[in-house]
Amino acid sequence: MNAPRFTAIVHRGFLEVLRLGLLVTLGLPQIAASELESRTIRLANHPALAPDGSLLAFSWRGEIWTSQVNGTQLTRLTNNEAVDDQPLFSPDGNSLAFVSNRTGTSQLFVMAIDGSSLRQVSYHSEGYSLEDWFPDGKSLLAIGSRD
Repeated sequence: MNAPRFTAIVHRGFLEVLRLGLLVTLGLPQIAASELESRTIRLANHPALAPDGSLLAFSWRGEIWTSQVNGTQLTRLTNNEAVDDQPLFSPDGNSLAFVSNRTGTSQLFVMAIDGSSLRQVSYHSEGYSLEDWFPDGKSLLAIGSRD
């Protein structure tokens, strides 16, 4: 069996991901596998390119995903009822920062690019939006709401 592939197209700030192949292994419970095979993943948000240009991260259906830029190795990194959004690669390409409302407000989280080592790094009661990493990769630039 051939590995699943997709093509990514950036258009007007959105990422449209066309999946070709079998999607049964992705575990998307809202859509039957047979229906998913013929669907297009549309309007995935916040595409982010790894510093070395080999990996693409994006959010779709409230989860964080990555793939190789050639359309192979589509990987779902998060899987929960919260909305995970705004993925950004660290300057060294080893971590992804993102925003999630899994604690009730939009907080900042960081994880390894394989989805492991997830940790919350902000705790403001009104939440944050993620802007960028600092060049040294040790801090995040974020905008916080006032209570």
